[in-house]
Amino acid sequence: MILVTGATGLNGRALIERLSARGVPARALVRSLAKAEALSTLPKLEIVEGDMARPDTLARALHGVDRAMLISSSDPAMLDVQSSFIDAARKAGVAHVVKLSGIMPELDSPFRFARMHGEIERRLKASGMAFTHLRAGEFMPAYFRQVPSIVAKSALFLPMENARIASIDVGDIAEVAATVLTTPGHEGKIYPLTGPEALTMTEACSWSRMRAWPCGWRIEATSSRPGASCCRTRPRRCSTPTWCARPTWARSSAPASAPNRTTASHWP
Repeated sequence: MILVTGATGLNGRALIERLSARGVPARALVRSLAKAEALSTLPKLEIVEGDMARPDTLARALHGVDRAMLISSSDPAMLDVQSSFIDAARKAGVAHVVKLSGIMPELDSPFRFARMHGEIERRLKASGMAFTHLRAGEFMPAYFRQVPSIVAKSALFLPMENARIASIDVGDIAEVAATVLTTPGHEGKIYPLTGPEALTMTEACSWSRMRAWPCGWRIEATSSRPGASCCRTRPRRCSTPTWCARPTWARSSAPASAPNRTTASHWP
C-alpha cells in the first residue's frame, strides 16, 4: 500500500490523481475528511484522517503501508511535523519513504526552509528506512499568489533582484513521484527536479505577456529587498506571509540563483 501525506495540497492531490489514473491503490492522509470530499470519487483511493504532528492519530493510516510519500506545508512547523512522521513510519514498519524536498537542502543554507529540508533528509536517512529525495525547485503555481498585484499595478513584486530560477509545474513533480513509488530501483536516490529553463523575473514577465495576459497589458518585475522589508514596508506589494519572509534570508543580503538541474522530463 502507498500512503500519500498532504493529500489535499497542490502536490499531494496531483500525485493522488495520477496514481488513481494508473489504477494504483493508494491511501490519502488528510487532517479533515470534510476538506477531502473532492478526492472521494477517485477510484482505488482510500482516505484516512490523521495529523502528522500527532503520531497517535497515524496508526490506521500507516497500517499495512510499505511506501509513503512525505509532503507537508512549508511553514515553521515543517521540521517537527515531518520528523514526527518519519519516526511513526519507522515504528510502523514502512519500508520506503519518498520525500518532496527543496532544490538545495543544505544544513548551512541562508534559506530557512532549505535548512529544514536538509535536516529532515538527514533524519530520514538515519532512520534506516529506504529513502528517495525529490529535490524540487520553486513550484510554478507560486506565481499565482502575485495575481492581485499584477492585476492592480501591472507589476510583479518579489525579492529576487536578478536571480534566475527554473520553476517547475506540480504536475511534472507528481509524474516523477508516481513513477518512483511504483517502480523499483529508486532507493537511496536523489533526483533534482526543475523546469526546463532558469528565468529572471523580468524574463518571466515577458513570458507571461506572450502567453497568458490580455493584449495591451504590461507587466514589469520590480525588485524588492529580500526578507522582512518586503512585507514590512510594502505589505500590499508582497503576498509572502510575514513568518516566511522575515527569516527567509536572515543570513544573506540577497538570494542566490539556483544551479542548473535535471528537468522533470529528463530525470533518470
